[in-house]
Amino acid sequence: MGRDLHFEDINHRRVFTDTNLSVALDRVLEKAGTEGLLSGVEKYADTMFNPFQLSHVQAELELVSRRHPELEEDVRALSEVFEKVVRIRGYVWIVGD
Repeated sequence: MGRDLHFEDINHRRVFTDTNLSVALDRVLEKAGTEGLLSGVEKYADTMFNPFQLSHVQAELELVSRRHPELEEDVRALSEVFEKVVRIRGYVWIVGD
């Protein structure tokens, strides 16, 4: 079993959940490096990003995509959803295994 991604609105009401993105997230996190916000996402713990943090996460995703072109599709899928969450001033909650 892997991580689950939940997306919440500004009042922490769950807007949607996407378990399909967990595989993409796992692949990206393997290549994210040891610095930045993505490096703090633990496999067995929960992590939550707010809209401000998500703007930094987006930049980190772009860097992963440039360094690892084979992950471009995974990065695109994650970025699209994260952008939607930022537009509603919501949160991304990554639930560890």
